[in-house]
Amino acid sequence: MNVQIPCRFVETKRKYENHFTIAIFKTSKKNIPEEFLDKNERRRKITVSVKGYDIPTPKEYDVLINGDFKVEPVYGYTIVVNSAQIIQPTDVEGIQQYLIDFVDGIGPKVAQKMTDTFGDETLKVLENNPERLSEVPRLRKSSIDKILVSYEKTKGNSELIKLLTPFGITSKTAMDIKMFFQKRDRKVSAVKQLKENPFVLSEINGLSFDTLDAISSRFNCDPAHKDRIVACIIDELKMVQTNGHLYLPQRRLLDSVLKRLNDGFYQQVVYYDDVKQVMFDMARIGRLCGDYGNAYLPGNYYFEKKSAEMINGFLNTKSNDNMQTDAFITLVERKFGIELAPKQAEAVKMAINNQLSIIVGCAGTGKTTVLKAILQVLYKRGYKSEDIVLAAPTGKAAQRMAEATGHPANTIHSTLGLKADIDDKPEDIEALDAKMLIIDEFSMTDMYVTYRILSAVNPEKTKLLFLGDTAQLPSVGAGNVLHELVRSCKVPYTKLDVIYRQSFDNVIIKNASNIRYGIRSVITNDNFKIVEEPSPQQAVETITRLYLQAINNHGFENVVVLSPLKKKGVCATNALNKTLQEAVNPLSSDKAEHKVGKNLFRVNDRVMQNKNITVLDSKSNEVQICNGDTGYIKSISKSDGGYIFRIDFGFGRVVDFSFEDMFNVELAYAVTIHKSQGSQYTDVIIPMLDYFDNMLYRNLLYTGVTRATENVTIVGSRDCVYRCIDNNRIVRRNTNLGNRIKDLQKEEVS
Repeated sequence: MNVQIPCRFVETKRKYENHFTIAIFKTSKKNIPEEFLDKNERRRKITVSVKGYDIPTPKEYDVLINGDFKVEPVYGYTIVVNSAQIIQPTDVEGIQQYLIDFVDGIGPKVAQKMTDTFGDETLKVLENNPERLSEVPRLRKSSIDKILVSYEKTKGNSELIKLLTPFGITSKTAMDIKMFFQKRDRKVSAVKQLKENPFVLSEINGLSFDTLDAISSRFNCDPAHKDRIVACIIDELKMVQTNGHLYLPQRRLLDSVLKRLNDGFYQQVVYYDDVKQVMFDMARIGRLCGDYGNAYLPGNYYFEKKSAEMINGFLNTKSNDNMQTDAFITLVERKFGIELAPKQAEAVKMAINNQLSIIVGCAGTGKTTVLKAILQVLYKRGYKSEDIVLAAPTGKAAQRMAEATGHPANTIHSTLGLKADIDDKPEDIEALDAKMLIIDEFSMTDMYVTYRILSAVNPEKTKLLFLGDTAQLPSVGAGNVLHELVRSCKVPYTKLDVIYRQSFDNVIIKNASNIRYGIRSVITNDNFKIVEEPSPQQAVETITRLYLQAINNHGFENVVVLSPLKKKGVCATNALNKTLQEAVNPLSSDKAEHKVGKNLFRVNDRVMQNKNITVLDSKSNEVQICNGDTGYIKSISKSDGGYIFRIDFGFGRVVDFSFEDMFNVELAYAVTIHKSQGSQYTDVIIPMLDYFDNMLYRNLLYTGVTRATENVTIVGSRDCVYRCIDNNRIVRRNTNLGNRIKDLQKEEVS
């Protein structure tokens, strides 16, 4: 319930570095909404917990707090703040003290002079007619200027938040905006700068062009302003990046931007030549990059271009390990009683005889056998364990890699010492001390992470091997690196394309192979079922029943629901997670719970991290939690006025997350197929319904099915399964890595 309540500050319970504050205020009983008020409450003054960003906390003044009112189990009466501002006094004595407390340049004597001149209208004069300060006796112009600058800052915070709240901008983002404007010009208030030109904020994360355009419309900014065009260009490139693209063709970018800039106007306000000139100006100063007729954000251009150059360096570096490989392979085969197929032996030799190489193959083609053989050959050649580094994009993929090979494996972020996502500085790169680096599940690796991998490896000292499955979905992040490397036809690679008998006896692998090659044959048995359900709601009921059965049989951590969609409908992950949470982990008096944003978290909930971070665990050791890592909530407790969520992410990684940290966490009973890459589960349940529509395509179904080791259950319709198999639509991502590699190799030849 939204409220606006005058309160008086009591104490601060917790204040974070990002200015998020939890504080205790008092207010009159009559200000508490009746529907929340305890009928037996006898106190006249009620304490309220107030949570938000940069909340003013003066003890001598009332604060008007606007926000959402609720009753929480631990905090009781609580207001989540939208805006908060100090209530200015109206009596002369109070005005004098207010001026002394909050405005630089005003002491007791000046405050007395001002109220003697203007009386109880003093603050109104400051607000509306500041030029009248010249009427105050013996007040110098330099003092007046200092007073006005300070007063603007005093009222700026609350005014800024109040101004931005109607546009859906959170208090946290409002504080980011304030800091941006302070760095830009400390002498001019953030509110004034925002009103004059909101489009300078285009590079702040979380602020779309549409939001900035709505703000500009309120203040009648010039719709043809150059910064408006710049903001639209940046936003357009950010939007396509979220869909996996690194660039847009320049002409397509120009047309799209021109259309957006003129939408909603009765006549054209921005013209073709205007956008073209701005694009040229941005390119001249490095805010826009491009070649091949394409336009990139500078970071994406740098990562792709530099990666191509480093790959070219690998390709031009000769390996000195091309002797006696066949003999070593024979020794390994005898030791382990195996015989490598011709393609498998070829893959082993290729990986050892080249500084950079790729092995691709679908489930059942023996990638793990080849990897183990490579390691054994390297050992025979004198490599020590510490000379070989194994890594994968997620914790689960790294664990599987270690279990399969008996060799330690870590996440890519942990291996390279990456502490966060793409906002890491490129220069913070340490060279990897190893003779060979092997990356598994490489289809999940985007352009930025690839750049970081290549930057950490010296091609003269370290071999690099990528393993992956080109039939899976591309990376969540921008780029399509594995496909581009293969497409370039310049990087040595072996494709394992034979499914072996012991694997082909597995119905999941057999069906996955049929799906991959577009064969309309889906074998059903006890391990692979299709449960026909005509409607989404009936599908939800069946999914819930099957999920409960599966976790009873295989355990909580070995079962997952994989949906094509996150947000649309009752069978998308957002809705399914709420349904499954109530079925598996319902409200109970002995389990703490707390709401963070739109997510309600309870003790024992299964959760997933959505951002790469480095944090301290419960023993104060630094650990990496990767985007896509899953765990469960061990406890939710109150500490120093705030909530602490203790989460076990496995592999000994037990971490304490604050309220703020939990904004990057979501429930994980159901996960999108895209986010499931790199993980495997005993039992996988996949909804396949008509309303998923354009998400019904081959590599999505293939990726979902190959997440299961023992059981797959598809809930929906067999027709949707066939539509997936028939639809080999591969959305081409805008990336030129392959072409860049080919062009660089041509230059080497010429």
